[in-house]
Amino acid sequence: MTAGFYPKPEGVRFGLSCSLIEHAQKLGSPVLVSSGPHDETNKALRQLGATVLVQDGRPHGAERRLLAKMALGLIGNEGYALWTEEKPYLLPYLPKAIERMEEKGASALLFSRSEASWLTWSPTQQKSEPVCNRLYNTLFGVEGETFDPMLGPVFFNRRGLEMYAECDPTVYGVADIYPNLLAPLAIIAEGGVVTSLEVDITYPPQQVEEEEKDPAMTRKRLDQALYVVEAWRQAFTMYY
Repeated sequence: MTAGFYPKPEGVRFGLSCSLIEHAQKLGSPVLVSSGPHDETNKALRQLGATVLVQDGRPHGAERRLLAKMALGLIGNEGYALWTEEKPYLLPYLPKAIERMEEKGASALLFSRSEASWLTWSPTQQKSEPVCNRLYNTLFGVEGETFDPMLGPVFFNRRGLEMYAECDPTVYGVADIYPNLLAPLAIIAEGGVVTSLEVDITYPPQQVEEEEKDPAMTRKRLDQALYVVEAWRQAFTMYY
């Protein structure tokens, strides 16, 4: 499951989304994409084998929950589903993620960037995201785990995916945008287990260059940081 808004079938993010679909197809895994109303782009994604859900004005969170409900019809009782942005470089780690989840009896898994991985991320993210992660681990961390929710992707088994499909961020007093950043907390609150897996990944340098030139992306990163601080504060108040 992934989402994107690509007015034209071009650019670094679009290329990464295509790569994600191509890699998943080789693994025999279906891909569900929530995409903007752009015919040329969506045609290209469908030609690669993705199922495309065209965004129609619903909040971003509602789009992601709809993808999750569609995925529930595909994975069966023993299957797994990944929510991710344009991050094809995570797919090789999914077998290890399944092993980790089975070992821990977990319903969801957050990938954690290694120390070397962090050095490839944009300067803006290297400054803001560790601060948010430290808050998350202070409030919700458990022994033996290092959570990196700001990376974004979450890997679910069926139970976890069912909860993700119902996770509404407005319950926590924030906009309906990023249920993936709150669903793990809802899982824990219901007695489920969330685990982590450290991965060595590289943020594409072309993407860093493209994003660092875009003031709107810098504002988006900072807005995300403010969003999660308030959402996690509300979640902590509700659950603890």
